[in-house]
Amino acid sequence: MRTFDKWFRGTAMLFLATTRTESVGRSFARFFVPGQPPAIVLSAAKAYAASTEMQVEAGPANQVTLTKGSIWVTGKRVLRIGVWDAQGGTNVQVEAYVEGLSEFSADPKTFVVA
Repeated sequence: MRTFDKWFRGTAMLFLATTRTESVGRSFARFFVPGQPPAIVLSAAKAYAASTEMQVEAGPANQVTLTKGSIWVTGKRVLRIGVWDAQGGTNVQVEAYVEGLSEFSADPKTFVVA
């Protein structure tokens, strides 16, 4: 991607030349965390947000949404973690995407460390 910063130094980068026009959607990952209640998994997600300077947005009791950035500049990176009880642990769903003028996917595997 080539920006026009050569001509607009010191201004916001609003004009980007790109050949990519397709929207690729959102990425999902579902997995089971044995021996941990949902509250512990959500606490870990909030701790991750604090360590990466992401904002925690309000949502349902069994979900946390982490965001970083702006849709106007770099795209708003969104990481949504949903949890629910399961026998012997917690089921987790991670959704990752970038909000902006168009939507790009993010690989949730980079957020999940086994």
